[in-house]
Amino acid sequence: MLILGTLSVPACSTNAIAQQSSIASLEEYLGTLKNSAPDSGELYCKTPSGGERHPYDSCDSFSELRDNGCFGYSMYDISMESRFAAMCAKVDALSSAHHSSEHYFSLESADWWYTLPAEVILMSGGIHSDESWAIAKRQRDELVAGKKLSEISMSEVSSEPDQFAATLELREDDCGETRNRLELKAAMLADIDGDGIAELLIEGYRVDRSDTCALGSGNSLGAAFSLVLKKTSLEGPISVSRFPETG
Repeated sequence: MLILGTLSVPACSTNAIAQQSSIASLEEYLGTLKNSAPDSGELYCKTPSGGERHPYDSCDSFSELRDNGCFGYSMYDISMESRFAAMCAKVDALSSAHHSSEHYFSLESADWWYTLPAEVILMSGGIHSDESWAIAKRQRDELVAGKKLSEISMSEVSSEPDQFAATLELREDDCGETRNRLELKAAMLADIDGDGIAELLIEGYRVDRSDTCALGSGNSLGAAFSLVLKKTSLEGPISVSRFPETG
């Protein structure tokens, strides 16, 4: 593991340890994805006489119920609906993907994240007003514009061949310290767009964490995300897009 404690990360590391990456194949990722979602759930469907609860246990049955206007009724049902919807959206987005041994990402070193575009730093969660969102988005866009991830000022950096974590900001509040953390995992290599070259699927979190300040469940507040990184040549640029794309 590579651990850096300074606020500014150098352009390249001399302490990286070459290790075997555990990046999943397409088949492995799909299996893990399906296992991460609930096996089944129920949605509430309105009827002339009131309403009925209908079960789902597959993406097809789930989609059919949602197309008919059915929805999660209780907080538990809503949570299960959200998790199942996220899983099905990814499964659908990968329906045409296939294995490819050709890719241009260097993933065997703890320095694998150095050349990633800073665009992988997405917006943090827990922002509820339009004004606050606009301010935070402008600050985020200014932070990442034209930069690589290694050019961003960070602290408490740790990395392995397929994982990366760092503190983007350390805030001192009356309740104590709050860390704005970025966590990334190189989850899968597969040809998602059909060009014969594998893209890299990244899963991550942008989250505030505190041992003393009440932020949310587990004293954390943030958002998970998935990204597809595309690189078509050894020295070519890396493009970043949300996964699955939402239009």
